[in-house]
Amino acid sequence: MAITVLIPALNPVENLLDVVGALAASDKINHILLVDDGSRDAHQSVFDSAATRPKVTVLRHAVNLGKGAALRTGMNYFLCLNEPDAVLVTADADGQHLAEDIIAVGEKAELTRADLVLGSRTFSGDVPLRSRFGNDVTRRIFRILVGPKVTDTQTGLRAIPRALMPKLLRARANGYEFELQMLIMAAQDKINISAVPIQTVYIDENASSHFNPLKDSMRIYFVFIRFLSTSLLASVMDIIIFAIIYGMTQHLAWSIGIARLFSGTLNFTLNKGYVFRSRSRLAWSITKFAAQEALLAVISLLAIRNLMQHADWNPYIAKQLVEIVLFICSFAVQRVLVFERTQEDED
Repeated sequence: MAITVLIPALNPVENLLDVVGALAASDKINHILLVDDGSRDAHQSVFDSAATRPKVTVLRHAVNLGKGAALRTGMNYFLCLNEPDAVLVTADADGQHLAEDIIAVGEKAELTRADLVLGSRTFSGDVPLRSRFGNDVTRRIFRILVGPKVTDTQTGLRAIPRALMPKLLRARANGYEFELQMLIMAAQDKINISAVPIQTVYIDENASSHFNPLKDSMRIYFVFIRFLSTSLLASVMDIIIFAIIYGMTQHLAWSIGIARLFSGTLNFTLNKGYVFRSRSRLAWSITKFAAQEALLAVISLLAIRNLMQHADWNPYIAKQLVEIVLFICSFAVQRVLVFERTQEDED
């Protein structure tokens, strides 16, 4: 059994060679794949020097395609090596990941080959605020919306199971959002996500990182933002129709049912084609979505009725409060169960 290390790199500096040298000297490492993601000419000497080291293969992109694209290039090469006993570990090129931690993640993967193994940072000591805050927010959102508890959602040190790679090769996310998509795909495929504690290393406040906190965070959260916008539109329709029907009939169940029928139809259409961009079978998606809407309608009815009877709430205020709570539940159900990703789906 052996470990192959995949390092995507854009305009790397000399400290990458220290990590490559330490990895090449280990008898636990059989290949080191460096992917030059369209680096500038001034940085080609780093790749040229790395290529002279034993076990190192340099793969090149003619232009910068993004970290996700670079990882897929390396994964494809790894699978074409046809070494079924080897495990693949990805690491960053900015010096954050030490050779001993990379090897530790690989050794864990050799024992738990079906797992997606993460090198999880402890975030102790002098950690840049953007890194600490970004990871904390992302892991909490991931826990609420996707399910698995992941302590470090943004780590680039990962051992990827072979079973997940074909699906990842078909993914269309090219930037940093690809790594979050990897976690989501693993959760959808019921792949266990385990972790190995690693040292938290930042050099010059992580100045060499190409992660843009604003732009790349927006890409990561864009699925949730799309869902929020369409859900708000459907919620406005739901509240308006509910108010009209309830005002005419004073019948709570009929008002909730009719309102959810119309708003749910709009929500399904927008979510399937625009939010999750799912190509799953239409009939199956409709069946699951209808079941979800029926369940949520029953929960909504019981909750609103309880607030009206026992807390003397206004029905319109009670409905808005209940729908806000159900919104998060609805996203999680739709993301994982209703609009599950097919192999042809994009981010």
